[in-house]
Amino acid sequence: MRGVQAAREKLTHQADHISLSLHCETAEIMTAYTRMVEEEGTLTGLAAYSASRPPHSEALAVTIAAFLADETNLPNINLLHLSSRKALRAAMLMGSHIPSRGLPT
Repeated sequence: MRGVQAAREKLTHQADHISLSLHCETAEIMTAYTRMVEEEGTLTGLAAYSASRPPHSEALAVTIAAFLADETNLPNINLLHLSSRKALRAAMLMGSHIPSRGLPT
């Protein structure tokens, strides 16, 4: 994110067109859930894949992405193909709470 923001600062005439796209996943949670699904052994294929990516993992990743965008003053992030209600809710919450420009740190 800092690199994208640095590019925006360097290319001021194109800054409004520069953003960062993120696939919101939390590796640690996915690893843990993948292990649980494999150990249980009842799911296969798409069902196993889906079970290893719980909605709270995606929502947490959205929250982290929004926080880091705010920390680096990056105004434009794209959250790629959110797949759960929890992730969409997190994105809406972060969109309404993150714009803190001008507030004391």
